[in-house]
Amino acid sequence: RVTGTARPCFAVAPIGGVLLGSLLVALGTRAFSLTTFADTADTLRHLAGAMLMGLGGVAAIGCSIGQGITGLSTLAAGSLIATAGIVMGSRAGLKALEQWA
Repeated sequence: RVTGTARPCFAVAPIGGVLLGSLLVALGTRAFSLTTFADTADTLRHLAGAMLMGLGGVAAIGCSIGQGITGLSTLAAGSLIATAGIVMGSRAGLKALEQWA
């Protein structure tokens, strides 16, 4: 929610808490590490996936995973179709990654 003030609203505050809390735990347990992509091809695959996820979110008029979870609880036909598409797309994507690797 945009409040029009300089203060972050409640929806933004948990993000900072999660980031700070996880950083403190990682540093405290000496498990902190930075991870990067394996190579340029790996970076490009991740960028392509991010763009496809963004396009899918726009095409679905919102978060497609949320569409599946909340819509399935009411057995909405559109959500059944969306969830089936998510599952089939995930399987196809994993198969493609297995062939590229």
